[in-house]
Amino acid sequence: MNKIIFKCQAITPMFLGGADGEPDLRPPSIKGAMRYWWRAMHGHLSIEKLKEKESDIFGNTEQRSKVTLRCRTSHEPKEFIETFRKVKAGEKGELEGMEYLFYSMDLGKNNRQYFDNIPFEVILKSKDKHEAQLKEAAYAFWLLANLGGIGSRSRRGGGSFIITDIEDDSHLGFDFRLDVQSADAWVDYLKKGIQTIKHHAKVKDIKDKTRFNSFQNIDIYLVNELHGKAEDALNFIGERFQKFREEEGGKDAYNVGNYVDNGSHIPTIEKASFGLPISYRFEVGKNKFISATVEPKSEIYNRSASSLFISIVQIGGKYYPLLVNFNSTLLPDGVSLKVSSKEQRKDVYPKTPHNTIKQDFIHSLKTIQIL
Repeated sequence: MNKIIFKCQAITPMFLGGADGEPDLRPPSIKGAMRYWWRAMHGHLSIEKLKEKESDIFGNTEQRSKVTLRCRTSHEPKEFIETFRKVKAGEKGELEGMEYLFYSMDLGKNNRQYFDNIPFEVILKSKDKHEAQLKEAAYAFWLLANLGGIGSRSRRGGGSFIITDIEDDSHLGFDFRLDVQSADAWVDYLKKGIQTIKHHAKVKDIKDKTRFNSFQNIDIYLVNELHGKAEDALNFIGERFQKFREEEGGKDAYNVGNYVDNGSHIPTIEKASFGLPISYRFEVGKNKFISATVEPKSEIYNRSASSLFISIVQIGGKYYPLLVNFNSTLLPDGVSLKVSSKEQRKDVYPKTPHNTIKQDFIHSLKTIQIL
């Protein structure tokens, strides 16, 4: 039997839903996130081959996983609203950028609880004859730990965590430990690890946009702004992201407002590159608002998740934002954008943006490019 124990520490709020409404760290949440990063690394495969290999590692409805995953922790949850919603409407708080990234965690009655700074362990096990599958699962977990997060808002800084120690008797020949003290050394470590996994997965870089998020065409940047606390790093990138979207999205809001007023055509919605749907709300009088929605024109696709990931990493006891940008298409072939409003009889169909606004945001920051 082969076994790897990853000892981890959450560094940003981890929003995980449980049966009783309290956060609950369970294997399905972690395995689901691991599956995502495994698929991204193997996005060059055909759909049929991808499903076959994924099922061979993680299992499906017809076969059990060849790699078992367990997790454990003994930490108590905290109430999200008590931490991030201490300011009144119209006022600005010290964590406004973080509130912007996590806004949907405190909408209406959605006062989500979360795990904060929680230590936990993830145990991966397999039989000796399934060592190849264990290696694939371990690679996926390493990518998740260094590039992503667990739970809701993981694409906007939620659920970032670090691997603090490891017990490994699997002899996989990969250095899962991260023991560096400088940003340059961390960048070298991450780049070497990703290139090792890409070589193992036989990933070849391409210049064309991919249909799905894939390591065939990916950019990874460390935002070279260090902070003493993880929440400060998260708040910094949240403020910069909010400011950029408000400044660059002003033209979009103006065009959508004109459509709501008089049904005029909209050339495109650049902000759509950050994900769909988008809701616009315009004040037209005291306590009176009208709205519009930007979404895919499809009966199958009602949303398009952002292909820009924001997470927080720890380097030498300091914290930095990390940006992962998949250069993928916003919508499937044959699917267009749709803008609708109850104020207008007819919907309008803007052209799909070129996704350049993501690069514009990245280039507005001081970064170190990793890939």
